[in-house]
Amino acid sequence: MALPAPRPVILNILRSVFILGSIMAATTVTAQSAQRLIMQGDSLLRLEKPQRALEYYDRAVAMGPSAGSHLARARAWYMLDRMDRFLVDVDKALRLDSASAEAHYQRALYAMRADDAAKADYHAGQAINYTNDKRLRSQSYILRGEARAELKRNAQAIEDFEMGLGTEMVDAPAMRTLARLYDATGRHSEALHVLERLCEMDPADVGNWTNRGYELIMLERYDEALKMVERALEIDKDEPVALSNRA
Repeated sequence: MALPAPRPVILNILRSVFILGSIMAATTVTAQSAQRLIMQGDSLLRLEKPQRALEYYDRAVAMGPSAGSHLARARAWYMLDRMDRFLVDVDKALRLDSASAEAHYQRALYAMRADDAAKADYHAGQAINYTNDKRLRSQSYILRGEARAELKRNAQAIEDFEMGLGTEMVDAPAMRTLARLYDATGRHSEALHVLERLCEMDPADVGNWTNRGYELIMLERYDEALKMVERALEIDKDEPVALSNRA
């Protein structure tokens, strides 16, 4: 039969359990308070008030640095175009959580702005690997597609844009790049399909019509191409690409 523990030992165990429970409770309260501050900052950020949002994010970081609080503050720095401070917070977030999909995405954003397409490719790929969020996954595919387009890896870039855009086709800048990549690889029918959608989305953009006309020319659909050219010239009668296409 096991001997009962001496009373002082039992008291020490109980004391340790009590202290541990108090620490865990305090940690939970602190985390909840920090999360509330981040949510308040996010609300201000949605109202395009990044300077005011920073006050809440700073308090959240001060309560206990976490990947989430540093990333929240990084979003405000990005909106304020303070890329030096943005990078510091993103790197701290990655050190705290190397599997943070948002941190990798934000790091890829910075890399693209710094003309480091290779690093953007890597971090966007990590974001894709780690995220379960559909929207972030789509954005990460598009960002990696942009990086790979810069690296002249056209086939891979096309695959990324197709994954990121899906069937919705609502990101106009990404669609323009995808149409250009399709054209560069001789996939003129697919380029035309994207440009038709762009003309629906933004009919005032003369470039959409001139590019659509060009793809029709490449497909030898000249009568249809002339209609696109004339539409472009209605927007800008001196548009040089449209005039060249018409010729």
